[in-house]
Amino acid sequence: GEYGAGNVLNFSVSFDREVVVFGVPLLPLNAPMPATYTHGSGTTTLHFDFRVIEGYNLDRLDVSNQADAALLLPSPHDDMITLLTNGPSPSPVTADPRFGGISVPDSLDIAIDTTPPTVTSISPQALTTPDGSYAVGDALTFEVVFDK
Repeated sequence: GEYGAGNVLNFSVSFDREVVVFGVPLLPLNAPMPATYTHGSGTTTLHFDFRVIEGYNLDRLDVSNQADAALLLPSPHDDMITLLTNGPSPSPVTADPRFGGISVPDSLDIAIDTTPPTVTSISPQALTTPDGSYAVGDALTFEVVFDK
C-alpha cells in the first residue's frame, strides 16, 4: 500500500527465544530515519514504529539491505539486547543484533509518497438554470479531480 506523511508503520522482529531489551534499539530501514523500538522486551518479538515524515518518498520501504545490517544500539554502549537461555534458571546471553538478508515480504509492497496531490481539473456539475446564469445566493456545485 501507499503511505503518506503522518502515517505510522509497525515492524516486528522475531527471535527464536525470549529477548530482553535494555535501552532503545533502532531498526535500520532504506529511509532517512530508522524505525524506533516500542515494546516487546521479555517476549520473542520486538516491535518497532516508523513515522512517515513530510518529504520521504520511496518506491519500496524495506529494512536495510546491507550485508552487515544490524539493530542499532545507541551510544554509549550501555544499551544491549540479551537472549534468555532455556533452563531452570535462565541466564542472559548478549544477542547478535545482525539480521542481514531479512527483508519485508514483496507482497506487502510498502510505498512512501508524501507529495501533495495536484488538481488536474475542475468542472461544474449539472446546470440548475436553463441559460446557465445564477443569482446571488444560488448554490453551485463543482467536481475537483486530483492526480491521486
